[in-house]
Amino acid sequence: TALSTDDVKTIRSDYPESLFWIAEQYGDRTTGYDLAEAIKVWLKNNNAEDKSVCEVLKERGWKGIGETEVFLSHVQAESPKETLWAMQNIKGRYGPARKGTKHKNSKIWVDYFCLRQLQNDFQTNQVEQLIRKTGAVYVHMDGEETGSSYPTRSFCLFESAAAIENGATLMINTPRSGPLAPNQCGCWPCCACCCGLPDYSIDAANATARRADDKAKVDKY
Repeated sequence: TALSTDDVKTIRSDYPESLFWIAEQYGDRTTGYDLAEAIKVWLKNNNAEDKSVCEVLKERGWKGIGETEVFLSHVQAESPKETLWAMQNIKGRYGPARKGTKHKNSKIWVDYFCLRQLQNDFQTNQVEQLIRKTGAVYVHMDGEETGSSYPTRSFCLFESAAAIENGATLMINTPRSGPLAPNQCGCWPCCACCCGLPDYSIDAANATARRADDKAKVDKY
């Protein structure tokens, strides 16, 4: 169920001043940045500041945790609902996921739950090794609502480049709106088999990250 404007404002009323940029940039809609903050609170409440959500659940015997089979690459500006929709596409092998998944219910690497959110846990060499071992990357391109920003984000470009460099299957789920959307051919999700993909021009040098040191880390690697 989508949160109301009042719900979002209430959630963000507890944010420190350093996070006011979320509301300034994205208004009253929920984003992955909000989900990440909620996860940080959950980890603190569970005395697991040095762990990821998956590590905590695995310790508790949750059977949904296992070796990654598909790496999800996406922008955190999208809503959690949009991320969940991408995960459901992978799970059901819908659209582009038919090509790079071997079976339904593939286990998915999702940054929110696999990274240790209370630490600076995104290490480029480790992520590339993970993509190489997994061999399948599902790119969830964002649409007009979030500025069609996937090709302009340093981490996103790194993940796609790592897939190509290491021979992983690259599955691109195109958005329904904005300049990254293909010409509508009547089949959705579009698999680009009959209408082709837009021209995804990439300018990696001018790609951005929320923190300057993160961009520098990706550029250097």
